[in-house]
Amino acid sequence: MDNSDLIFSYNTSTISNILMKKRVCTIKCHAHRLTATPLLRIVKSINGVAKKYDGIKPMIDLDLSGAVMEDKLVYILLENICYATIKKKGYPIRLRLNQQDMIQASGFKYSPLQLLCQDKTTIEENCNNYVSYYEAKLNVSTTHYRRIVSKNEKVDSDIFCTIMSDVRSFLRLFYGDLKRIQEIAEVVAELCGNAWEHSHSDCLIDLDVANDFMRADKADDYLYGCINIVILNLSEQLIGDGLQKKILSADCLDERYKTVRDAYDFHRLHFDETYTEETFWGIAAFQDKISGRPEWGKTGGTGLPRMIRSIEKGFEGLHCYCCSGNSFIIFLPSALEYSKEGWIGFNQNGEFKSGLPMPGIVGHNEFYLPGTGFNLAFVFRRDEVLA
Repeated sequence: MDNSDLIFSYNTSTISNILMKKRVCTIKCHAHRLTATPLLRIVKSINGVAKKYDGIKPMIDLDLSGAVMEDKLVYILLENICYATIKKKGYPIRLRLNQQDMIQASGFKYSPLQLLCQDKTTIEENCNNYVSYYEAKLNVSTTHYRRIVSKNEKVDSDIFCTIMSDVRSFLRLFYGDLKRIQEIAEVVAELCGNAWEHSHSDCLIDLDVANDFMRADKADDYLYGCINIVILNLSEQLIGDGLQKKILSADCLDERYKTVRDAYDFHRLHFDETYTEETFWGIAAFQDKISGRPEWGKTGGTGLPRMIRSIEKGFEGLHCYCCSGNSFIIFLPSALEYSKEGWIGFNQNGEFKSGLPMPGIVGHNEFYLPGTGFNLAFVFRRDEVLA
């Protein structure tokens, strides 16, 4: 995937106390759950190895055996970190993993990361197999769909129609609500298309369906499944960058864009460590009929919150969020209400121009994601599955 080493370019701090024994450097994750914070420690540790043992290229023994994946986006980012370490930095990796199965990270068992754990082949073979899998433009099985849309795709390509059709076909094997399937397919195709168009970089779609899980609270005897989707692009462009440049550099704005500028003047008075300018422009990018494209004739806007609000009605629960730069935005159903004018403030009254996001909806990660990543998880009850 293009720009795979950008994570290292933007997360440059080091942890330098990594010792080398017999040309092996062990990096052990002590966290019980792998989230953005321990992911950053892994990056810092790899940076430390590269700085301390420059020119030696020791093998990196990455021990994650004590941790479980928080969700799908976390292990997709780990895939990229391992790929960039092997392909770009030239360090072989041996991986130790916890195989515990979780409903929102069940697709982890289909991840190419498993190739780095094999003990019947050499480390070199494992790394070569991993790179080959990671670079493949399409990998499809009955349980896993993975596609990379190349930055070199032609503008008039029908790739996004193909993706929509692929996602529909894939989900029908597991889930019976055709209306919801169509809506999810539209979300995937549109988010991928927007990321591809605005970032001018590759865009990854990774999708799986987890099956046959019991509720953690044991509230009923039904089995549950979860549709897990990640859409990721790595680039210099964050989700709100185009819109920020477009609005702040314009001498004259039409009415709807002027509202965004007025909202910015209000919100910037409340920026702090949790709610930053970067996050504001991310929220602004999700407004209907607002586009970061340079052309003023484009009205754009993904309408993603509205789509997720609609989809949510057909599921038992969801866990959807977006990360870009140091910011994250959680798509909590109770905060996805729109005002009469079609604005969304990620609060309970839909107020955008003079309303702040609800506490806990937005936040700051120390880990910097160059580009944009979406984690979409939709939980359903198994009695709805097609026979």
